[in-house]
Amino acid sequence: MSSLFHEDTLLTGTGADAVARALFEVASGLPLSCPHGHTDPVWFAQDGAFPDPAALIVPPDHYVTRMFASQGLGPELFGVRGTAGSGQAEDPRTIWHRFAEHWYLFRGTPTRLWLDITFQRLFGITEPLTPQTADDIYDRI
Repeated sequence: MSSLFHEDTLLTGTGADAVARALFEVASGLPLSCPHGHTDPVWFAQDGAFPDPAALIVPPDHYVTRMFASQGLGPELFGVRGTAGSGQAEDPRTIWHRFAEHWYLFRGTPTRLWLDITFQRLFGITEPLTPQTADDIYDRI
């Protein structure tokens, strides 16, 4: 099986790696507690299913939507509603395809690393997101 993310990607190749691996081993099974998140606390309080992958991954992540805005792509193209909640929500699969078409913009970014790890570890997805794989990945998530 190929992999999007190699476990040693963020290691330094020094003696500190053994310490990093030991710390990871201890912490990897613990719940994640992070003061900086892209999540609405209501998600955790209600513990409901997400309606689709686009709603889970694209509009809630300001790093994703800011990348698109930096390239002149309006947030409404990616399912972000206006400040008053206005705006028509587009078909989630269309939003996901648009996301896949512009995935190349994230090469070499922390956002890409994080999402590759998420795709691989949480969903078992090891092939890259492309316009050709978008439907399969959408359906698997």
